[in-house]
Amino acid sequence: MPEIDIRIACWNANGLISKRTEIEFFLNYYKIDILLISETHTSPETSILGINGYTIILSHHPSGRCRGGAGILIKNNIQYEQIFEWSSTEIQLIAIRLSSLQPKTTLAAIYCPPNTRITREDFTNCFTHIPKPFLMGGDFNAKHTWWASRIINPRGRELLSCIQNNNYLAMSTGAPTFYSTNTNNIPDMLDFFISSGIPTSSTRIGELPELYSDHIAILCVLKIGGFFETHRRKTNFARFRHQLNERHID
Repeated sequence: MPEIDIRIACWNANGLISKRTEIEFFLNYYKIDILLISETHTSPETSILGINGYTIILSHHPSGRCRGGAGILIKNNIQYEQIFEWSSTEIQLIAIRLSSLQPKTTLAAIYCPPNTRITREDFTNCFTHIPKPFLMGGDFNAKHTWWASRIINPRGRELLSCIQNNNYLAMSTGAPTFYSTNTNNIPDMLDFFISSGIPTSSTRIGELPELYSDHIAILCVLKIGGFFETHRRKTNFARFRHQLNERHID
């Protein structure tokens, strides 16, 4: 099988419907194959967002109101099947499997609203339904220095426990992705990828700060049938900082 690069972006839209023109430009300019979206703010009654050359699938908030939600925009020339949806007050997730790839790879968009309690067991119960190998991206509202957040919150501890217990991998840009409109709040990392069964040498992570939102879009280039060349090993500063914090070293 020839090498294929799939360009997968992840973005918290903070409301999807009003941003059609901006999203179309973004997808075309950065040659995005698949966009994983958090906070779509859609409901079953919402008119489907029409993006030329793309198909959209959605997981709405269980309240039926235009809040929260997750979605995936898929380029029309990509063969896929929708395989899983999870819609609870704590987690909204939608997953597809790229059926033309070997191995078949699952992609999932997720949104976890703030101010709800999510335990390790809650994350695990949801994630174990996602066939491997998988790449999941979204706004977890979970903070931990392990993926380069500025601080650690209770949900971050629970998510890290789930990641470590299941041998998942958290992948981030190492820089803040959330810039609050409240200037008193310090920017922080909320949006990142979690993967399982995908070699790190098959991925490249970066940021795409073009879309209008209080969140920066991030990019994962997934190489199928090959690996990226590694010229030198980069220090994982997020993990190093976490280890220092664990040892109480300033």
